[in-house]
Amino acid sequence: MIDEVSTALKGLGVEEDRIRFERFTPSGDAPAPRARSARAQEAAEAGVEIEVVLDGVRRAFPMAETDATVLDAAHRAGLEIPYSCAGGMCCTCRCRVAEGEAEMAVNYSLQPWEIEAGFTLACQTRPTSKRLVLDFDAA
Repeated sequence: MIDEVSTALKGLGVEEDRIRFERFTPSGDAPAPRARSARAQEAAEAGVEIEVVLDGVRRAFPMAETDATVLDAAHRAGLEIPYSCAGGMCCTCRCRVAEGEAEMAVNYSLQPWEIEAGFTLACQTRPTSKRLVLDFDAA
């Protein structure tokens, strides 16, 4: 139904960036998660220092090569960061990259303007630099 309504709205002249929806599971034509890039693999092998800003508090922890995402590394370190679906759909783990660089395995919820503004989904984020700072308090 989401796809049909979106198509109908576009057909009526509604701009795509004005159409909002939320998926709770990937649709049949959803893209598969991207494989870890060479840069992300190199960073993982070298070891990455992650720092998160959450509720005004900064916490740092390492990301090991075996961690698939920042969310996985945070859990391994005993840190609870916001998340719900862990699949890139709900946007609960939305945060801004304040320092460093990263890639997402998949994104179903961030709008193009949010990505351009530096937002990422912690549940899908893989660092591509030696240090990554994520700000969960960024609006």
